[in-house]
Amino acid sequence: MLNSIYVDNFKALVDFELRFEKTTFLVGLNGAGKSSVLQFIDFVSSVSKGKCHQWLDDRDWSPVDLNSKLKRKLNIEFEIRFELGVGEGFGEVIWKASFNRAKMRCTQESFEVNGKTVARVSDGIFYNSYETNHAEKIKTEYEGSYVFQLKDSILENWPGIFATKQFLRNMQVLDSLSPQSLRKKSRESSGTIGLGGERLSALIHEMSESDREKLHDLTKKFYSNITFKTKSLRSGWKEIWLTELYQKSKLETAQQHINDGTLRILAILALLIGEDNNLIVLDEIENGINPELVGDLIKIILNSKHQVLSTTHSPIILNYLPDESAKVSVQYLYRRKDGAVKSVPLFGIPSMIQKLRVMGPGEVFADTDLRALNLELFESDKDEQG
Repeated sequence: MLNSIYVDNFKALVDFELRFEKTTFLVGLNGAGKSSVLQFIDFVSSVSKGKCHQWLDDRDWSPVDLNSKLKRKLNIEFEIRFELGVGEGFGEVIWKASFNRAKMRCTQESFEVNGKTVARVSDGIFYNSYETNHAEKIKTEYEGSYVFQLKDSILENWPGIFATKQFLRNMQVLDSLSPQSLRKKSRESSGTIGLGGERLSALIHEMSESDREKLHDLTKKFYSNITFKTKSLRSGWKEIWLTELYQKSKLETAQQHINDGTLRILAILALLIGEDNNLIVLDEIENGINPELVGDLIKIILNSKHQVLSTTHSPIILNYLPDESAKVSVQYLYRRKDGAVKSVPLFGIPSMIQKLRVMGPGEVFADTDLRALNLELFESDKDEQG
């Protein structure tokens, strides 16, 4: 599980901290920094995989787009805390790093497992305490994290680090999920749905029979008259076909003509039944989905074994959260007077605490002018600064 992040100098994230629960929702005004948080998490995953240039190319970004415009600093500093492998000899893992965007790699990084530093990179030297404080000069060029680029056969013997690599490798970040991408045919999934959902057909095609049955069962909770299948086309392309069953007829629809909401629900459900998806990250989970169906989707998410992070603007979603859960699961993001992003528990803000005593979480959110809430937080920031 991802416990928390600290990041300094990534876009508007300056001296920024955020804690996570099993299910976490980010709320706030447009431009508050919610998308930057999702992008940072995906960026960290690319750093662990050594695919930073590819990550930039996929987003049509350049290295200069990574750094904050709020301060003059070259490196991006971050600290990620995980809770992994409890009962297997390790629990909390902390990955600290300094990422140099000119060199596109972590020039400094360290790993702590249960409070003990077990591996680090500093000034071109790699140290690890798994091999009696072994130290060696780094002679190879690398991108992203040096430690995570070591062979799995080596990392498998290092409890904590290998589990962290697996966690980051299996994350699914869908901040760019789009109808156009979801309608695309695909050849293979490589275990991922793709940045915008463009590998959905291959992901479903590659599922085991039992997982496809689970996906069918979940889909019927939303559309009782729908079944789906995948077809293998020429040159290895895969395509989804949807069948709608009516009293005296059935209607088959090819993937490129399936409606946006159905494809989006199918994509999210496909990830929720996967065995290896430790963290699923979504942008505005309610987009394109009928309000009547959003509640069912949230119930499935809350009952799933996966950790889920999503932005939302929907009071309907928050109304499905118990009050005690909402107090820790809903994080409010806003821009401080200096332009940097700050996160606070939405229902830890004094005015929101008062409302929550007589309203549900979604009702409180719908009843709140977020511009006025920002002013309340600005005053609170002044008091903290003395």
